Amino acid sequence: MDYPLRVHVGAFLESMGIPNVVPIVSVAEVGQVHPAAERVATEFREGLELAVEEGRSEVYLKRDLQRVQVNRSTLESELYLTAPSSRVQGVIFPNGYGRVFATYCKNYISVWGTDSCEELLRVVIPATDCLSATFSPDGRQILSGWSDGTIRSFGPQSGKLLFAIPEAHQGGINCLAMATDSVTLFSGGRDGLLKRWRVTPTSQQLQQVYPEHRGAINSLALTADGVEVMSAGSDGSVLTWNVQEAVREVAIRDSTSFVNAVYGADEAHVVTAGSNGMLSWWGATSGSAIRRLDVSEATPLSALCISENTLLVGTDDGLVRAIDYDSGEAESTVQGHSAAVSGLVFSPEDGICVSVSEDMGVRIWALVDREED
Repeated sequence: MDYPLRVHVGAFLESMGIPNVVPIVSVAEVGQVHPAAERVATEFREGLELAVEEGRSEVYLKRDLQRVQVNRSTLESELYLTAPSSRVQGVIFPNGYGRVFATYCKNYISVWGTDSCEELLRVVIPATDCLSATFSPDGRQILSGWSDGTIRSFGPQSGKLLFAIPEAHQGGINCLAMATDSVTLFSGGRDGLLKRWRVTPTSQQLQQVYPEHRGAINSLALTADGVEVMSAGSDGSVLTWNVQEAVREVAIRDSTSFVNAVYGADEAHVVTAGSNGMLSWWGATSGSAIRRLDVSEATPLSALCISENTLLVGTDDGLVRAIDYDSGEAESTVQGHSAAVSGLVFSPEDGICVSVSEDMGVRIWALVDREED
């Protein structure tokens, strides 16, 4: 049967008995409701724009930054264009694979094609915000930390929930890191606790708590051999822990809130980014300061990543700076975003990086050597 289309604007679809839902499409004949109509009505809510192209069989809907196509005869809907609809919290690549990357913002995680820039997968969890995420090294999971204090694992292709650890932290989970065994997981919370877990799809066990931070933990990094884990926090401390012995081995203290800390390529040094605008180099075993650079004229730094000899730094005013790791010299500066840069990551291949921002932007950059410029 061909179901004629009737468009309702700003009214509730009372005939379906669904409260607080703005109807997008329904059928004109009384008593003839297409089976797909209820699903369409519940998928889209307020803040919509609608366009019907005369002579065509599709209706186009816009919700936030999504574009949806609805067939007028079958009322089947298809998402054909999308973009982040709020501040993008962070961005990650799978280990050793650059053809896809994931972003997380608000209450969902998106997986994107690097070349096509198309959203390949979206995982939505209502009533909570995703604050952190990482791919497992074997590529079989997306581990994520949420504002409700839950750790959730999803299949990167299916989006299926593999497991959840409720009440993992109080107040939300700012950062995650996973060892190369794809079983040992570290989480850093807004409660100032660093925790080590053993996780599989069938079993999740808390193995250790490292409780020295006095403020939220903002980043985690593991040594290549997995022997040490480094946590950087809002309390102005970067702490290095022996994983198995649960002993704090090195403590770096400074009068700033650390937004990120990374190991250098040889793991002999640690580089930190602070809210005071300082990029600092430290001895990984001594904790002593080696070099300090005011790379943003006191504008708070908001993101940091490293690849071999290049550091990328993001600032609260939307700048992205490339810094030579050895010399500390600025290689380039671009106005990447119109608001704070919230995440930076190098692709494992292809010579590109991705930046995300509070301006809802996701930008892919090509890296060019100065000698070739």
